[in-house]
Amino acid sequence: SKFKSGILQNFYGIGKLDLQIEDAAFAIKEKGEYSKPVLSSFGWHIIRLIDKKTLESFEKLSEVLMEKATTDSRGEIVKEAQFKKLKQISLFFENNSVFEEAQTRTDTNLIRKKWDFNQQDLILQKTLFTLNNENTNVLEFFNFVKENQSIFKVPNGISVGILLKLYYNKFVEKKLKNFALENISKEDKLFSSIMSEFKNSWLKNELLNNLVYEKSADTTQQRIFYEANTNKYQKLASVKGLVITSNDEISISKFNEIIKNEGAFRLKRGLQPILFKQHDSKLINDHKRNLLGLIALMKKNPGFIVEIGGHNDAYENDTISELRLKNVIQFLIENGLPITKIIENDFGKTKQGNDHLKNQRVTFEFLSNYKTDLEKILSNKDNELKIIEKTFYKGNNEHIDKCFDKLGTQTFKDGNKFIQVIIEKLNPAQTKTLKECRGAVYADYQSQLLKQLNQKVSTIKVEMDRAEIDAIINKQIK
Repeated sequence: SKFKSGILQNFYGIGKLDLQIEDAAFAIKEKGEYSKPVLSSFGWHIIRLIDKKTLESFEKLSEVLMEKATTDSRGEIVKEAQFKKLKQISLFFENNSVFEEAQTRTDTNLIRKKWDFNQQDLILQKTLFTLNNENTNVLEFFNFVKENQSIFKVPNGISVGILLKLYYNKFVEKKLKNFALENISKEDKLFSSIMSEFKNSWLKNELLNNLVYEKSADTTQQRIFYEANTNKYQKLASVKGLVITSNDEISISKFNEIIKNEGAFRLKRGLQPILFKQHDSKLINDHKRNLLGLIALMKKNPGFIVEIGGHNDAYENDTISELRLKNVIQFLIENGLPITKIIENDFGKTKQGNDHLKNQRVTFEFLSNYKTDLEKILSNKDNELKIIEKTFYKGNNEHIDKCFDKLGTQTFKDGNKFIQVIIEKLNPAQTKTLKECRGAVYADYQSQLLKQLNQKVSTIKVEMDRAEIDAIINKQIK
């Protein structure tokens, strides 16, 4: 639809477009309103309602209903009647004896879609049927069968003779349709005009496809175009870093204290432990529900790592904590939690309390590899700590811009806020690889080919009979 400013053709009911697009389109109430971004199997869309038509009267819909009736299984009777009428108009006459003879030239290879015929067979020149005073011989029919057998749907359990009859019916149907198109074009000027427009559009599309679209998909030509235009595909200078904003310096100091050590840091957060009966390590349904909740939480927080601890009471066997730990981890992995997101510790009897039941447990504590997760433990009602960690370009962040070319840590105050900027890596400006900008190269190369084609076409001399054109216009006005 890009050549029509994104305007889609009218569509009715369901099944014409992707279901997500249809749902979003029909949910818009007022003309001119936009949908929220919609994800379909094709990509992302934003839809604007241009117009909405209500259900029309039966009289206006009768032609559409008739067309539908003649294109589904219930329309077979109507279609048969149409072909019967076409046979009469076209003076169709078939030689049944020739077809019966033709059937003797087939074998089970026809069912296996590997059938061929003897090119020297005398039957090939015999007339199978006559249509519009023109003879159609067996050779043309056999060629039709051979060309279509790879795509023809062969019903289960069919005989060779019946299968050839199905091919014959399709062949006759094709010839009758061609006859109808040729004669309607001659007798119906409107239909002839539509067919002419269709042919011209088809030729235009073929031209564009051969000279623009297919050519622009050539990866070798794309590379040549890319190498000649690398100045268009530049990656701007950037820095990888963090911006930490707080109401006080104490929170920033705590942040620095936590991140000074390598590896994941503790968030001082966890889940309620799951408790077991004495000497028992089997997971019950309540345990499994809690563990599925843990998996959901981990998916929402991609930086999280969970430390899982196995425990047992002083009156239990020493190995029971290890069994509890093993069963929990196995369940989590089987339900999609990567092993890389788990730290396991068998604490055994080292962390005892006075409540024997609470000693019979598995515990969960969170760590994280994402510095942004420290917001959760360093913010409180009096101070909101904000952390931004990403790759920054010039103009993305005013605080980063102040020290864009300086590696390391810079701390300063902005009004009532304390700011700390950490620049971890400098990325100088450079040319994008072809892989990084393949889509843009494809589009730009296609645009260039289209421009070249338009320039070439514009040089073709066109002569118009001005007097004849004026005469046609004057006739229309009258």
